[in-house]
Amino acid sequence: MKIDDAVIAGRYAKALFEVTASLHEEDRVGHDLILASSLVKKLEARLHSPAFSIQQKKALLEEALKGKVLDATLRFFQLLIEKRRFYLWPLMQARFEKIYHEKKNKATAHVFVWRSLDAAARKNLEAQLAQFTGKQVELKIKEDSSLIGGIKVRLGDWVMDSSLQGRLERMKESFNHGH
Repeated sequence: MKIDDAVIAGRYAKALFEVTASLHEEDRVGHDLILASSLVKKLEARLHSPAFSIQQKKALLEEALKGKVLDATLRFFQLLIEKRRFYLWPLMQARFEKIYHEKKNKATAHVFVWRSLDAAARKNLEAQLAQFTGKQVELKIKEDSSLIGGIKVRLGDWVMDSSLQGRLERMKESFNHGH
């Protein structure tokens, strides 16, 4: 990936967000992009293959997505095929999500736990992170038995690691550096 690719992906994502926001469809398109991600992944080899024409690729997309996503979302994918920018699709999706969250004052926290959180703990964590960020926080929780205990939270560039594994690693590092 070249640095220009990130800039181009950002421009496409911004344009998609602005167009869909003007139609009040940005929420639906955000969901469409997530849904389309799994559907398009199955077609990726064919969509990147020079053996298929642009028309064939657009037809593949239409067959996979028609009726499952908004027409605007389908047209966006077809535009990427036409402009030979489909390879940037994952970057565009990530950038669209970032723009969406900024405009909606939302944040996504990636939470790693050694065992599942009950509803009360989840709600408490959500409230604490919302207070910390000043945004509505969506939790994406993943169980990770290697943490041994505790929790690890990644929110944008900020990371809080109170897992037993993290504490042990910090202790080891401290001993290795003579502190």
